[in-house]
Amino acid sequence: MTTTSINEEGQTVVDGGAAAECVVEPLADCAGVQMKFSNLAGAQLAGANLYRARLDASDLTGANLMGASLYYAGMTGAVMTAANLRGAKLVNADLTGADLSSAVLVSVDLTEASLVNANLTGADLTNAIMANADLTGAVLEGATICNTVMESGAISNDSCSTSSETSEDEESEE
Repeated sequence: MTTTSINEEGQTVVDGGAAAECVVEPLADCAGVQMKFSNLAGAQLAGANLYRARLDASDLTGANLMGASLYYAGMTGAVMTAANLRGAKLVNADLTGADLSSAVLVSVDLTEASLVNANLTGADLTNAIMANADLTGAVLEGATICNTVMESGAISNDSCSTSSETSEDEESEE
């Protein structure tokens, strides 16, 4: 059973059972910690080591996971709406059924990740790597796909726009 508490310093602590406990803070070492069903909304975990951590069904709404190491992390059914994962490493992560709507996934490495039935509506996948990722049933409506390596290995620029393209369109309307 995962429990969350506040220590004397006012820090959020997740008791990961047998694995160890994790102080939720930037650069935290939470490798292998069981944090299933945790409320980590707005958590500051930039640069954290979450290798093989279990975050299944956790609420990470608006969390800052910029540059975090999430290799082999279990995040099935996690809610990560508007989370900042810029530059995070999610290689072989299980994001089956995760809600990543409006998430910042710029320069994220999702190589071999499972995104089966994941919601990526409005997510920014600019410069993301999704080589060999499983996107079966994933919703990408309104997602920014620009210089993104797709599951096939091909680079997609489906929703790239530059300021010069925008200004040319505006000029032609005049």
